[in-house]
Amino acid sequence: MNTKDLINHLTEDIIKLYDIKIPITDIDAVVEKLGGKVVNTPELQHKMENCYVKKHKDAFVILVDDRVKNSPNRTMLIARELGYLFLFMGYQTNRKLWNEWTNDTVYKRNYAFRTEDVKKEWMAYDFALALMMPEDEYRKIANQYSEGNQIKTRKIAEYFHVNLTAACLRGERLNIPC
Repeated sequence: MNTKDLINHLTEDIIKLYDIKIPITDIDAVVEKLGGKVVNTPELQHKMENCYVKKHKDAFVILVDDRVKNSPNRTMLIARELGYLFLFMGYQTNRKLWNEWTNDTVYKRNYAFRTEDVKKEWMAYDFALALMMPEDEYRKIANQYSEGNQIKTRKIAEYFHVNLTAACLRGERLNIPC
């Protein structure tokens, strides 16, 4: 099984296990359902990233820069942090890896842009896409919003509460042209 399929299966399992309703309209409520908390903070205004995930006891906190509090990209930023949490910190997926993270440790990305780091960035983003737009639901909605061979990607984006770029990229990942 390839990485894309593993991520799709993992997000499907998370959606079922935590009874997450699709489309996700409140990402903060999803984070709480998963055992974490979203905190809007001014502390990130001079940081490279505007969203971070950190381990907090046996749970987690996602810190979000106050400046993106009302941004349409906020949901995808938080969903991407969930990707780091599950895929690379081992939350609820790898107890040994999770226990290696000390309390209040922030998952830091490496900006040297080595191949492995770029791959992790895309994997976390693919996790976010799959969480926000599960494959079966995406295919159903894409079919609903198509006329002939034309797909109304903007309608798909509106349905899933994501931006147009995210909806188009998810379609491409599923071999559905946008």
